[in-house]
Amino acid sequence: MDILSILLSVIGWEKDRASKVSDRRVEAARLNAEVAGEAARAVDMLNFAMPRILKRCAELCPDQPELVESCAKTLDTMRANAMQICAQSEGIKEQIASAGSSAEWDKLVSGLHEWRVTASRFVPEADRVIRRYEEVLDTEAARREVG
Repeated sequence: MDILSILLSVIGWEKDRASKVSDRRVEAARLNAEVAGEAARAVDMLNFAMPRILKRCAELCPDQPELVESCAKTLDTMRANAMQICAQSEGIKEQIASAGSSAEWDKLVSGLHEWRVTASRFVPEADRVIRRYEEVLDTEAARREVG
């Protein structure tokens, strides 16, 4: 009877381990998808706002091409960074598919939690920069109308 008890406990232990790995895999995939989603939202916001901002900037400050370049460089850098995060999330999918031991899962999920916190700042930061550019351009347009 002792052997039977041992076998049943081993089977139960293996089932618990497999369940834990499955839970970690789902959590990792969810976190990775959230990061990719935040980065994609930031890219979309920047893609939508860049042409409008750069056009207004060029119209309001035709004698300052370096201002337009600086604005374009800032927005382009933000967009490139967000696009890089999207690409990295594709690589993470492969890690999720190939991770095996419990230690690998703990490390991967921990890193993804940190990455998710960082990614949660993408959209608000892009929005803040876009709004700031628009405020400055609105102020300049109003100043020119009055002056």
